[in-house]
Amino acid sequence: MKNESGDLIGTYNTNELRITLVWRSICFKDEKDQKSWDPKNTKFDPEEALMVIFFKNIEFEYLVVKLWSLLIRLWNKTCANVAS
Repeated sequence: MKNESGDLIGTYNTNELRITLVWRSICFKDEKDQKSWDPKNTKFDPEEALMVIFFKNIEFEYLVVKLWSLLIRLWNKTCANVAS
């Protein structure tokens, strides 16, 4: 790693590096809302987006609950194996 002057100020091994990717998207109620969306004149409300995703879409909520239950069972099984 170098500073603005080009002087070496640090080195890193490959295993010390990591990357984070962020994906952002917008959910629409229907195709009409999607077509009328103007990115230059839109206020994004994260709470409203969460309400749409988690509370208005029953199938998605069901999948989240099932996935969460599976993760808890796997965690408990892993903990039981480690303890024994």
